[in-house]
Amino acid sequence: MRFKRSEELVNNVEVMLANMADDNNKEIVKSLLEHYKNVTYKNWEDRHEFNRKFVSDMVNDCGFDHEGLAEKMANEHPTLQQNFMRMCKAFIKKMAEKKYYDGRNESSVLLARKLSEEIDNFSLPFV
Repeated sequence: MRFKRSEELVNNVEVMLANMADDNNKEIVKSLLEHYKNVTYKNWEDRHEFNRKFVSDMVNDCGFDHEGLAEKMANEHPTLQQNFMRMCKAFIKKMAEKKYYDGRNESSVLLARKLSEEIDNFSLPFV
């Protein structure tokens, strides 16, 4: 099974690669792209694991542009925006449930706990 928009994503990444100056990062992105092009999913768990790894790798980059991604997502198709918010809501709820945390994620857990109380009042229906 492939993502519906995989060819568009592949084309965009290939254009980005052509403009990258840093050879080390270029090789990393090439490797990820080749893996993405060839990945198939046997079940939902495989798909979740692939997506988890992709997102983890993305946000693990010290130069990750949170605001840039937020801007791009805010300009996506409204249905995709709603789906992304569903994912954010689910993540906030899971973070709020954490019993153990340390200085690295304490602020995230405490913020999630405050937000969790509010987001329960909002539904995000499929329209």
